[in-house]
Amino acid sequence: MNTHNDQAFQEQLAAYALGALDFDEVVQVEAQLAESSKARAELGALREVVGLLPYAVPSVEPPARARKQLFARIAADQEDSSDQPVRSKPTPPAFTRSRIAAMVAFAAMLLMIFGLSGITLSLRNSVDSLARTNRQLTEDIAQMQITLADAQTALVDTQTQQQRLAEQL
Repeated sequence: MNTHNDQAFQEQLAAYALGALDFDEVVQVEAQLAESSKARAELGALREVVGLLPYAVPSVEPPARARKQLFARIAADQEDSSDQPVRSKPTPPAFTRSRIAAMVAFAAMLLMIFGLSGITLSLRNSVDSLARTNRQLTEDIAQMQITLADAQTALVDTQTQQQRLAEQL
């Protein structure tokens, strides 16, 4: 990768650690994370930093006027709700950020499972092919040993015949 792509990936990785990427970007980053242990280590370090961010700024007390207005609004809402019959809470939106993140994580796991299944199948085929080759080589070696034994027997027979001829001469 060139420096520009490295910098772009670093920025995406930081945004990923903050949970600020859209679905397509998450998929891209997770694909690169699956391939690079260096990127996974960098993500771990970034997540540690993200965990410390809430402690990086001092707490701020809201202005007194804003506090009074907020509490007045809360009190007014409570009075209004006590006058009306109890209603069920509105249902939250179906796709919250955490639900999307869970769906992305699930999709990533499925991709990993399918990828690992493909790799496993490929390795199994390779092992089967190597086992067939091994059996064939073993059979060839056994045949060569038989041929060698036959050749040695023929050689001994030839030597014996030569000795007989030499004795007859």
